[in-house]
Amino acid sequence: MSEPIALITSAIITEPDLSALIVQAQGHVTPGAPLFSRFSRGESHIWIGLSTEELRAVIEDKGEEYVARLARLLGGLPRTDVTVEISRTKGSEALALEFAIPFSACWPTVVDDLAGHLLTRSDLLHRCAVGQGIRALAATSL
Repeated sequence: MSEPIALITSAIITEPDLSALIVQAQGHVTPGAPLFSRFSRGESHIWIGLSTEELRAVIEDKGEEYVARLARLLGGLPRTDVTVEISRTKGSEALALEFAIPFSACWPTVVDDLAGHLLTRSDLLHRCAVGQGIRALAATSL
């Protein structure tokens, strides 16, 4: 079983762009699969996929206020959504955080934990510094 989060960015990211970052971060890429990459450490795993269709559905579901909040945090309209499925095994949240930080260094990013919280890059760096997981209560609630 896994639990998703969304890395939302104002940049237009292609599968080759994302694959390059994943390979650089020592992940495994399987081109053409919906969740086309994986990071594993022992029993800890995350799976990553590009999901622009899901972004449209989330935006339609959450409405204009959500889009406006994302746009403020991103400095532009949300354009790409990367889904990260996090295994429920110990250490998997840390893997997700370890991927989200370099992702947010490459592109303006807001992490939506899909439970009503948004995380900025500074939130991610703080969580890493204090040893929190990516799913702990976020500083910015929807």
